Amino acid sequence: MQHMLASKITDWCSRHNEMSETQAIAVTYGIELIFNSLFKVIGLVLLGAISGRMWDVIISLVCFSSLRYCAGGLHMKSNLGCFLSMVFVCVSSIAGAEYIHYLPVGIMVGLSIGIIIVNKLFAPFFTENNPIEDKKILRQKNIGAVVIAAVWLIIIWVLPDWYMKMLMLTAITLETLSILPLWHERKKADA
Repeated sequence: MQHMLASKITDWCSRHNEMSETQAIAVTYGIELIFNSLFKVIGLVLLGAISGRMWDVIISLVCFSSLRYCAGGLHMKSNLGCFLSMVFVCVSSIAGAEYIHYLPVGIMVGLSIGIIIVNKLFAPFFTENNPIEDKKILRQKNIGAVVIAAVWLIIIWVLPDWYMKMLMLTAITLETLSILPLWHERKKADA
């Protein structure tokens, strides 16, 4: 269905703007990616609304996705796998917020420093399906990941609401874990 819709949009664009066959394939693929992401987000927000946790889902998605934009991370091989992994992130973030009622300051400091260090050392992590080889872009993504992680951590530290702190901290911790080198090794072993 996504491919059919994307092809129709590409055909319409082609009629209004001249493009080569290669460009049309790229445009169709890009539109499919947009639909795919949009359907996942809508599905997650609907699940959140049905469960009465829509804002929790939205906050965890914003935290996770904003860091993921620069840091990259482990990707699933199918759309269903990706959707289910995002459900896992949202459910884990909500569970973290519900059940972690206290973390000693030392653990909060250590976790915050760890998140920054892991992002500095290992971001961005992109798969062979989405390779980035341009050193300038890699450097920008690395700096972006560190800055985004730092901004979220500052917000977490100043928020007075413990539930929100844990919701956000769990989401960015899960994203940070997805860039660890053990995923790089697994990818090499799969090749």
